[in-house]
Amino acid sequence: MSLPPGSPEPVEREKRQRLFFALWPDEAVRTQLAGLATRAARRNGRVVAECNLHLTLAYIGSTVPAMRDCMVKQVDALQSSPFTLHFDHAGYWPRPKIAWLSPAQVPEALSTLHQDLCTRLAFCGYEPESRPFRPHVTLVRKARHKPNLAVPEPVVWHVNRLCLVESITDPAGARYELIAGWELGALPAESV
Repeated sequence: MSLPPGSPEPVEREKRQRLFFALWPDEAVRTQLAGLATRAARRNGRVVAECNLHLTLAYIGSTVPAMRDCMVKQVDALQSSPFTLHFDHAGYWPRPKIAWLSPAQVPEALSTLHQDLCTRLAFCGYEPESRPFRPHVTLVRKARHKPNLAVPEPVVWHVNRLCLVESITDPAGARYELIAGWELGALPAESV
């Protein structure tokens, strides 16, 4: 299609990405979480795919490249050390119909990492949620009731990495693609 003479050139839109910052489990932790998700989803909703299990620290949403780049630079300067999470508490939120797993005791290191991350991202225009931070891993979506899920032994997760993740929706559902990662205690970002 050609434009009439004298028409302005079309403006190319910036490619937007739906992003979030998360803690991403290693294979062994992911396998344990997936086993609990499968048990929680029996006749009760849709299990979250093993490859999508994570703990969200900050949901950013639809983002232009300039904002993403600003956030990466801010996180490059973030200081945090590795820590350990003990996932020993299963729960259910009826309104979003989500079954989840969380640490009964949230370590100070996780709370500090979340707060420091949100403070740095605010320099790029990010507005943190007004709700309190409730760290969890979603196991089941569209759950009709609270699953009967006991956690006989805590899932122990040695957290040593923060990730920037893109959420991509396609006909098969949501899939997550790691964009960048930071080893806690060692910066700057590395490409994933």
